[in-house]
Amino acid sequence: MWQVNVGGDNGIYGLNPSTGDVEAVIANGPWTARDQRGLAYNSADDTFYIGGWTQDIIYHIKGLSWDNPGEVLDQWSFPVGIAGLAYHPGGVLWVANNGEPDMIYGLDAKTHAVLVQFQHPARLDRSGAGLAMHEDGNLWVASQVNRMVYLIDTGMPAVPGITIDPARGAVPAGQSAELELMLDGAKLGAPGKDVQACVEVATDDPVNPLLRVNLLVHVEAGPSIADVTATPSIGEPPLTVAFNASVSAGAKPIADAWWSFGDGSEPAHSVQAEHVYSEIGTYNAVLHVVDEAGVEVTARVTVTVKWLPQLEINPESFNLVIDAGSICQRNLTVANPGAGPMNFQVSVAPSFAESPEWKQYAASAHVKGDFAAEPAGFAGAGAGGPDRFGYIWADSGEANGPAFDWVEIREIGTRVPMYDESGSTVALPFEFPFYGELHRYIGIASNGYLSFDQSALKGFADNAPIPNPDDPNHLIAAFWDDLDPSAGGGVYYYYDEPGDQFIVEYHNVPQWGTESRYTLQIMLKPNGTIIYQYLSMSGDVSSATVGIENGLGDDGLQVVYNAPYVHDGLAVAFSPVGSVIDVNPSSGWLVGGASQDVAVTFGSGRATPGTYSLYLYVTADDPYRPFAAIPVQLKLNLPPAVTVSEPAAGSELHGNSEIKWTAGDPDDSADALTVDLYWTRDGETWNEIATSVPNTGSHAWNTTTVGAGGSTFRIRVVVRDPAGVHAEFVTGEFTIINLAPVAAFSFEPATATVEQVVEFTDESTDDGALTAW
Repeated sequence: MWQVNVGGDNGIYGLNPSTGDVEAVIANGPWTARDQRGLAYNSADDTFYIGGWTQDIIYHIKGLSWDNPGEVLDQWSFPVGIAGLAYHPGGVLWVANNGEPDMIYGLDAKTHAVLVQFQHPARLDRSGAGLAMHEDGNLWVASQVNRMVYLIDTGMPAVPGITIDPARGAVPAGQSAELELMLDGAKLGAPGKDVQACVEVATDDPVNPLLRVNLLVHVEAGPSIADVTATPSIGEPPLTVAFNASVSAGAKPIADAWWSFGDGSEPAHSVQAEHVYSEIGTYNAVLHVVDEAGVEVTARVTVTVKWLPQLEINPESFNLVIDAGSICQRNLTVANPGAGPMNFQVSVAPSFAESPEWKQYAASAHVKGDFAAEPAGFAGAGAGGPDRFGYIWADSGEANGPAFDWVEIREIGTRVPMYDESGSTVALPFEFPFYGELHRYIGIASNGYLSFDQSALKGFADNAPIPNPDDPNHLIAAFWDDLDPSAGGGVYYYYDEPGDQFIVEYHNVPQWGTESRYTLQIMLKPNGTIIYQYLSMSGDVSSATVGIENGLGDDGLQVVYNAPYVHDGLAVAFSPVGSVIDVNPSSGWLVGGASQDVAVTFGSGRATPGTYSLYLYVTADDPYRPFAAIPVQLKLNLPPAVTVSEPAAGSELHGNSEIKWTAGDPDDSADALTVDLYWTRDGETWNEIATSVPNTGSHAWNTTTVGAGGSTFRIRVVVRDPAGVHAEFVTGEFTIINLAPVAAFSFEPATATVEQVVEFTDESTDDGALTAW
């Protein structure tokens, strides 16, 4: 694709239509001294026509295949305010002006004579802009005022693949002229097809002004190339690359096949080849295949030889417990032990929206149903976030993720009338909070998403990454793809009152134009929690967007974009929990051998307590490790609580007594707690009763171990959770009475003779344990 750098160097730039990369530049010649507007290309002789309204001169210049690209072959003045040029293979140069009024002119490219002229179809003044030839010989005309593009019938039909030389001329009386027809089988039609065409020769013969020659061309299949590979396609010098491809013959046997490696080396005459690149550079290796009819096809693969970066991170995971409401920082070290420089980014909510692949696709024209043309994205690692607002997500495969719990509503819910590219707004049974706003209505779109923007429900078949400022926004995207409820299935909604949740179900809805069918649900809960569930996802699941996005499209969470992730039995939940993780800096550039510490901040004053399974994502331009997911187990811990019921303040204890308490924890089970018990008689010195005892709620205590009794005793019960966070309870004062022992005994027999043995039995008592007698 050729373009003029208007107002810059006025050069002609050759762009790769697939990538937008500049692959060729012609920027030398007198025509570069002033701004140029129009550009036309004649592929038959590799020449350009260029001109603009500042000079009103049309230059005919050499193309890249000539000895001196940019050199002027011809020039002439055409003072109409030149705004656009286009070349017709019949030898006509079309010119659009920018004037009063705007006109279109057809010039003989050789004689410069005006062959035809007519008013611009916009019928405006000073709106003329670019021109372009359509492959059928008609003319595209643009207006920069009404921003419309028109296709004009030139009356000069062109059949792709057929060119005539010369396209015009004069025949002296009594003589003849030969016209050469050149047929390009690759452009005429598909192999095996018969193509009918007619060559018309218009003359000034009053008797026979129009000569017609009918053509019937059978297009034979040429050779074909598939599965072209270069392994590896990137690496450091010297780089040994193995080339391979699948080659098939067409109508004729293959005569030769060879690789040219793009580095000036000798070609290798084989479909399979190995080559060593010793110099830094980007090389286009081309496989040529020629059959016995001389038909040649080529396939290209790019090999990049450069010093490579290498992504290393430390640590590979985080596992922390911090007090709720507090923050702590740890360092994540990003290192590049490789030889080349490395860019890196660290994120808690990665998006595909800033990738060059997406930007290129977003700027291109899209064909409905062409799912293969969509860029391949990526899926999260099972959990992610928070975004700037504070939403996080986790799926049912994570330890703290949601459980898959399908609630079938097809028989009890309300069916939403749906067709392709449609939507409907329904009332919610409660106010639903979403990114800080409360909503009572929600829109259901046919393409697998909900939105609080009623204008964003129809016509958005092309799913996009999240976040993205383009419509649709205010987005709850369970499976945003080009779905077509008119081709089958149905969409339903229902308020599940026992579960207090609003449910939308897409049941067996097909992807547009395919056999893929999907059954999924979206559940909204009054506290702002959102749950997606996938019951049956049959067919292609790699061309959808899953996530949430705010109303401006500048904040959100992307679970997956155009990658395999969704499967039967999966649940994904989103919850607004506040800021849980932050990173600084979020990006950097490292030379080879360097490293950088990234400060990772965990927790905040507004984060919701709980246990989180999240990920940090590091991306880099290391071709062999472009992406790393770092698991984060984070517990924002709440302390346990304990109360003591016995001994109560003012009670009196003596001997064996029981201490009773009740202990619990908001974020740990009661069984996970341990208990320490202490006593004091003066409130200052605490004495151990028992430590690390199970949280059974009671413990036996022999009060005589305190020694002398008194009325100022207290008990302290300390409860600890697994993280070591503790809470304690100190009782009021109570009394311990240690009674003096009572000495007593009995003997048998009660009356004894001198010769009998008398047995004495100790029957002394005490409120504690006797230690000596």
